[in-house]
Amino acid sequence: MRFSKDGRYLATGEFDGLLRIWDVVVDGSAGASPTSLPEYSGSPLRSALRHAGKSSTSDSLFSKTSLMHSLGAASRSAKTPVPDSSPTKSLLQNESILSHYPSRTFAGHSGPILDVAWSRRLFLLSASTDRTVRLWHPSRNECLAVFMHKDSVSSVKFHPFDERYFLSGDSRLRLWSIAEKKVDQWVDVPGALPPIIGVAFSRDATFSIAATADGKLLFYETNQLRYNTTVEIRAAARTVKGPRILGVETMPAGSAGDDKLLVSAGDGTVRLFNMRDKSLIRAFRGPDFRSGFPFKATFSDDGKYIICGGDNRRVYVWNANPIESRTGRAPRAGSRRPATADRSERGRT
Repeated sequence: MRFSKDGRYLATGEFDGLLRIWDVVVDGSAGASPTSLPEYSGSPLRSALRHAGKSSTSDSLFSKTSLMHSLGAASRSAKTPVPDSSPTKSLLQNESILSHYPSRTFAGHSGPILDVAWSRRLFLLSASTDRTVRLWHPSRNECLAVFMHKDSVSSVKFHPFDERYFLSGDSRLRLWSIAEKKVDQWVDVPGALPPIIGVAFSRDATFSIAATADGKLLFYETNQLRYNTTVEIRAAARTVKGPRILGVETMPAGSAGDDKLLVSAGDGTVRLFNMRDKSLIRAFRGPDFRSGFPFKATFSDDGKYIICGGDNRRVYVWNANPIESRTGRAPRAGSRRPATADRSERGRT
């Protein structure tokens, strides 16, 4: 599940293959209905989809240098955070922060949905075990595009600055051009058997990242997907059942401070890496992750906090910036106890 970039909607991918959109309740009322959503007529992606079927590509908003231009512009321009349109105080005053019924339900996948991703203009991608990625928009009833894969697609991410491109991962890491409805770049990950568990762009989109089930983080330069380096996640426990990596997240565009990478590991740890030198900053561990399978961790929108669900009905929140002790040294990895919210003790949150 994913909240939209503006915080007004929640998308949930279901085991039955349905994609549901829920309104976030603010001041006792839900967000805009799908029919009152801002149309995407001004979006470059909408124009790209309109031109996608033309035989001539010279009139399309896409060019062969479009991605390179967007990457260069991203590195030169200031990163603007998404405005907070959902006051925290108003949310906390409501018994429920979500509408009782979905405002939109999309059908199209024939298998469980494994991942979803929002763009800033409310376009939505869904990845499924049916070997497809589908493109949607809450203001439209129909699926806008289908992208075929060879294997089950476990993860998908929009380009942080150009919503006309996205990453997907199955047995290959693929960079897709939505306008041309085809793969712009692709690369086989070393070792054909370990599937890709998660994909991500670095905050400035310079790097693309693929995480594999056997515990490897592979870094590629987004330009042509040139291989850069590999970081291996070694399990803290002797025996880890299932994948060594459960998910990866990078800091949101517009967040302050050094770029960081968040890795949810199968041994029950959440590990924070520095994207500059790929060094481990800290390893967080919830005291009740006994099964070794925490939910996927993610950053808050401002990049200041890390949040992760556990298998004990608790939600863990950590400070993403290492807190120095009186001696001026950062605390030992995994030593700081997180703040928790237990639904059984504190009611619905």
